[in-house]
Amino acid sequence: MPRLSSFNMAYPGIGVRIQAVDRDEEKLADDVDVAIFYGRGNWPGLRVEKLYAEYLLPVCSPALMAGDNPLKEPEDLARFTLLHDASRRDW
Repeated sequence: MPRLSSFNMAYPGIGVRIQAVDRDEEKLADDVDVAIFYGRGNWPGLRVEKLYAEYLLPVCSPALMAGDNPLKEPEDLARFTLLHDASRRDW
């Protein structure tokens, strides 16, 4: 994306259309040349190039690491409300 403007200036005759699709390649229009998907890359019929790896890690407020009832073991998480990203995967 940062170089899209330069590409457009260098190649003004090539139209670039960006379409965001999440997990449902059926929504791609027939005239899409390039699409970026989130996932493991096992989409039959498509040529796949890995763009980057994703690294997820748990984080918490420093206050949860101190005080009367601190987090010390993974089991301690059961005492707290956890936030989940429903569009991706849970811990």
